[in-house]
Amino acid sequence: MNSIDIVKGSGVPVRGNDIDTDRIIPARFLKCVTFEGLGDNAFADDIAGLAAQGKVHPFRDPAYKNGSILVSNQNFGCGSSREHAPQALKRWGIRAIIAESYSEIFFGNCVAIGVPCYKVSHEVADKILSWIEAHPSEELVTSTESRTLKMGDSSSIIAKKAFDWLEHTSYPKASTINPFSNPLDEARMKESVKAMYSFGVVFNESTLRLLQELKWPEKAIEMIQKKFNDAANGKIKYRDYSESYFRDHWKIDDSDLNPETIELTLADGPRGQFLDGSWHARSALMANADKVQELASKLPYMNFLK
Repeated sequence: MNSIDIVKGSGVPVRGNDIDTDRIIPARFLKCVTFEGLGDNAFADDIAGLAAQGKVHPFRDPAYKNGSILVSNQNFGCGSSREHAPQALKRWGIRAIIAESYSEIFFGNCVAIGVPCYKVSHEVADKILSWIEAHPSEELVTSTESRTLKMGDSSSIIAKKAFDWLEHTSYPKASTINPFSNPLDEARMKESVKAMYSFGVVFNESTLRLLQELKWPEKAIEMIQKKFNDAANGKIKYRDYSESYFRDHWKIDDSDLNPETIELTLADGPRGQFLDGSWHARSALMANADKVQELASKLPYMNFLK
């Protein structure tokens, strides 16, 4: 069996504590014989509830439709033990989860189907959630080996800035039939592609998705893909601009070239708690619950127990 290490993809921000399995996949969808199709009904009630308020749930927001890394807050996956919940998330497209904490059974069900679950502090979770909301199409990369999250891929960040610059300075909006009909515009586009290529940008699924999100017409996408192929084969012979020229015009800074890396902790289930002693500690507290409550009730800030 192959181990799971790297998961790449854009993020899906699902803010909130105690998001239970009935919200992830409502009980009425558990009558299925197989797990096929569960992804279509993930967060069905939350989606409907927000729609009634004129709002859009992340699982229905076009900005996150290709997301593969879900980020949330405390006690994610609490509630019933239904294995349908992680199955629904995985079949929707989720391949990794980052949250502050998890229900133990939900965590175990995720591990069973190969969806790594990572833990972070509240401050870090909020930081990642805010980053995803500000950069919905940009790539996140998690690694079980290094226990890290890389926020943003330098090539996709540079490509986005370059395409945006091309769209707003080289020619009228990309909705025109042939945005590169002007020879000067095509020359600038070639130079830009060559510069992007030197920055490590290649034409791949991420690049294609970005252009589609920018609503570039198919003909324009085909043309720029050809220019990327020409750059890779050394066929673009136009004069070179300095790196500083494109850094200035595309507004690239060092943070774009060196995306932030955040340390993650792999979530722990009952086995890990048994090994580190916390399971024994919990058992001892539960066995002596009356004594613990009696002692706690004497503390001035625990008056609510009386």
